Amino acid sequence: MLDQHNNHSSTLLYTLCILTIVGSIFTMARAFLYEIVSMIDNNSDYYRGWIYGLTSVGTLIGAVLMIQKLLIGLYVYSIAQVLYIITVILAVYSYQYAFGPHDNNSIFIATTIALIFLIPSIIFLVLYWTNMIKKHLS
Repeated sequence: MLDQHNNHSSTLLYTLCILTIVGSIFTMARAFLYEIVSMIDNNSDYYRGWIYGLTSVGTLIGAVLMIQKLLIGLYVYSIAQVLYIITVILAVYSYQYAFGPHDNNSIFIATTIALIFLIPSIIFLVLYWTNMIKKHLS
């Protein structure tokens, strides 16, 4: 029974890591796109694309380390993911200034899109810190 539990938690760890790697690559591409658009718009004050890109590199490295069953991967992943989450939350707050207080439709759409990226990030962070996952990392 204990061996079956270990197999399930090991499978969960590998599944989370593979999904994290895919998500990190997607976020790197998204960050690159954001930076291209900001260059086209001549928006030199835009920096979130770089933060998204760097945090996705961090989550990618963390996932690869966790596949190797290294506890340091959990810490690398967590730091990068928390920075990503904070950046997304700050972006949501900045939308009312970017679109203006009366542009409720744009604010709603931008906030909804941000939540689509934010909710899985929070769920993954919580799942990685479960005892079931942590016990596989040394």
